[in-house]
Amino acid sequence: LFQYPVENKPPKGNNNYPAGTIAMANAGGANPANGSQFFIVYRNTTLDPNFTIWGVVTKGLNIVKEVAAAGVVGGGTDGTPMQTISIESVSVK
Repeated sequence: LFQYPVENKPPKGNNNYPAGTIAMANAGGANPANGSQFFIVYRNTTLDPNFTIWGVVTKGLNIVKEVAAAGVVGGGTDGTPMQTISIESVSVK
């Protein structure tokens, strides 16, 4: 298990994680730390600025939105997508 501090945070405010943002999930608490889980924001979202932003979806946001529309396991608002997905390629610039 590895962890590192939260960095590259957005400012606090409305829609500080816009659609297409890729950010690290973390354990929360007083000193949240990043690990290996990430999330993709499918619509403009306001969150506490506690999540490291490390990328943005440049193609295929429509697919992310389709997966989100299918819901999550257990019917909640956050968690594992109901629709099985896989990321087949990633480009870093």
